[in-house]
Amino acid sequence: MSAHSHPAARHDAATAVFDPARPPEFPRHVVTAVLVSHDGARWLPDALAGLLGQERPVQCALGADTGSADASAQLVTDALGADRVLHLARRTGFGQAVEEAGRTAPVLTPDDLPYLKRPSGWDPVTRTWRDDAYDLPELPHGEPVQWLWLLHDDCAPEPDALAQLLRVVETEYELGRDDVAVVGPKLRGWYDRRQLLEVGVSIAHS
Repeated sequence: MSAHSHPAARHDAATAVFDPARPPEFPRHVVTAVLVSHDGARWLPDALAGLLGQERPVQCALGADTGSADASAQLVTDALGADRVLHLARRTGFGQAVEEAGRTAPVLTPDDLPYLKRPSGWDPVTRTWRDDAYDLPELPHGEPVQWLWLLHDDCAPEPDALAQLLRVVETEYELGRDDVAVVGPKLRGWYDRRQLLEVGVSIAHS
């Protein structure tokens, strides 16, 4: 998962996997999932179920199919919606697919996500004014932080995967390390989930 910024573009915020009226866990983190598929129909049902079944849902989910010869594109389209899937050339690599998806991803702002803003002082249930609401800052959860969550068709995240990633980020923020740009999980084998394939990756300038 990586932090990113977008140009000042606007997009309809509605998605099938997130209710913008309800604040999620770690509310200031605005997460756009990008699922890249390439002849992955064998694994996609689990991958899509993992993405759409997150306990802490993403605010937006996009798919990018790179010319699959199987039913991958249709599976992703059925799950995310036709307007949320890019159809790219078969020779497109993972990095380029992510770049294309990131270019078209919506920039969700407090106007799109009402829970990010200070709540109204009027309580329609009790039909009274809540003066304490006016003591809150305009952005009570802080400035929104935009993230891309990168997934391939053979990734099947556990239901708490995103929440755990964001918990790591919040812990780092609390320690004063607010320059976190990339967070990654442990990866286990597809057929033998007891097999650890990867526990972090180091990246150098070279």
